[in-house]
Amino acid sequence: MNRFNYILFLLIVVAFGIFFSDFDFFKNLQGKSRVILQSVSISLIKFGIQGDYFFQTVGEIRNLATDNRNQKVKIAELENKITRLNEVKRENESLKIELGVKASPGISELTPLKIIGRSPSSYNQTIYLNGGQSEGVQKDQPIFSRGFLVGKIESSEKHSSQAILITNHRFVAPVILSESRALGLLRGGLKGVIIEQIRADIEIGLDESILTAGLLDFPQNIPIGKVQSVLSQKSEIFQTISVMLPFNLNELETVYIAKQ
Repeated sequence: MNRFNYILFLLIVVAFGIFFSDFDFFKNLQGKSRVILQSVSISLIKFGIQGDYFFQTVGEIRNLATDNRNQKVKIAELENKITRLNEVKRENESLKIELGVKASPGISELTPLKIIGRSPSSYNQTIYLNGGQSEGVQKDQPIFSRGFLVGKIESSEKHSSQAILITNHRFVAPVILSESRALGLLRGGLKGVIIEQIRADIEIGLDESILTAGLLDFPQNIPIGKVQSVLSQKSEIFQTISVMLPFNLNELETVYIAKQ
């Protein structure tokens, strides 16, 4: 029974008492009835007030729940905007670094390519790109990321291409060390990236920068990494060194090709 039915019941009881007030039986009960009716009336009035407060409180809670949902939606939208802004910022910073590559001799333009697939083997470090011959991608073109040489194009179709990273066992590139000016041949493989065929009489410094030598299809003076350690023995005719790469190549998302 709701609040309206209680009030209606009260009115019926009062009317009934007034109608039968002239009868002796009801006169005897009149005093007690008044007390009872007064108590019931007070209770109903209190119930009405408390009911109003109850329904008002329920309404406020419902409004708070709606506001909370709206706030969550706004927070999600703001987080989405922040994520997109951070991604744009990261891409802009990457482009600034790539501009340093563009300033290298023989490079006129850089074209970004998204990585759309990878080889499952850690030995055969191959990536698949979303651009091909229609985008100017050609076999043996070097690919760059963050200003460093990271691989080269191995094959190119009309709208897609395949590239090997410098960690791939098939990758070979002539390089030069920045301080000692030692020439060598950079290779990938299971043991990591190494440089072979460095003359034994050249003293190599640790942390020397490793650059492209400008031979074959590679532009000159593009950074690759740094000297990590000397692997060969002093008795050997040529020196072999291990290369420390500037970042994890498995984290690459975009690479660039250079139009020369």
